[in-house]
Amino acid sequence: MKITKLYIIILLAIIFLQTNLFAETIDEKTFFNLGYDNYVNEKYQNGCLEVAFSGLEETVSSSTILQLKIDNYIPVTYGVAIKVYLNGVLESEIKDSNLSANNIIELYNTKLENNLLICVDNNYLPRLVLSKRSTIGNYLLAKINTDDFYQIVPGTAHTGELIPITIFIKNSGAEKVYIDVENAVKQYLENSQLENVSGDTEYKGLLLAGETKEIKYYIETNRNAGYVSPRAVLKYKTEFGQDIIRYTEPKAIKLEMPVLAIDSQIDVSRNLIVKQPIYGKIILRNITENAITNISLQPNFDGKITLATQEINLLKGKDFITIPFEIQTYTAKDKELNLKITYNTNEGSNSSSTQITLHSENINSNNAQITAVLIILTIVLYMWVVKI
Repeated sequence: MKITKLYIIILLAIIFLQTNLFAETIDEKTFFNLGYDNYVNEKYQNGCLEVAFSGLEETVSSSTILQLKIDNYIPVTYGVAIKVYLNGVLESEIKDSNLSANNIIELYNTKLENNLLICVDNNYLPRLVLSKRSTIGNYLLAKINTDDFYQIVPGTAHTGELIPITIFIKNSGAEKVYIDVENAVKQYLENSQLENVSGDTEYKGLLLAGETKEIKYYIETNRNAGYVSPRAVLKYKTEFGQDIIRYTEPKAIKLEMPVLAIDSQIDVSRNLIVKQPIYGKIILRNITENAITNISLQPNFDGKITLATQEINLLKGKDFITIPFEIQTYTAKDKELNLKITYNTNEGSNSSSTQITLHSENINSNNAQITAVLIILTIVLYMWVVKI
């Protein structure tokens, strides 16, 4: 057990070290390099520091970042504000508790020749010192913008059916980043009378430059009233050491009682052996007098599942159909087999779902137990013979 934990810690450390702990620098200059010394702002003597810069090397994918350092930084809760203008355009305002020893500000309005104006409104500190070590540079960065992190949920759903929720995270930047995404936490599900029945609700790992990560899962509720979707949380650390937390916007889902036209059953052994395929069948029965058309079967399973067909054009009133399938697992644990069925009736499109729990185990584990029992019996028998 200790070896396993140590292995996991080492593995996580390797992954962490391989992520962007530092930005890849294209070019950078300190205020001192540009000919400027510390800028001291006394209490109530508000003023501005003007910094001219040009000639920074850049690439198509690079970002211009100002690292505005405060030499005598102490945490404040009120009375201090700094506004940063570039070429006459307000780029950022940092004030009070949002101030830090190293303030990271992305500059968007750059030109060949640039004029940076940093205005300090200090009504609290005895003095505030903008450091000559402050830096302007072009870097390759990972970027997850506000519209790069969102979720898609249906506006309406039927009580008792599987409700799909998909989270998207896109890295719009030029470098990889390690992210931690969590959604549908246990406490939220319990409070909302929801159940996570399938899929992943979290992800921890690298998001490459330009990559979009998709996290999809299904929840189920027996409530008849509507509810608000879970709010996904994204956490990551920037190349400059900033801890970033983003949230998706919650979406309202209206729940309606379904008018079911299809009764579905899954007929298969509940016990599986890893890597050994078994066969089962899905039975669909039209429980109405009218024909059902455009039936589509959408299985969701952590393993391999192959249906003889996933599309049925027509199922007449009170008729039924049997669909064979093959299923196979690759890991030993309990798994949910979820089947969503969409179809058309005279009243319009509809859907239903069914699911079962399957137990998957390694055949070697059973053999090992049998072998152990046989060895013990042999030892006991030998001792009994020796005593005789």
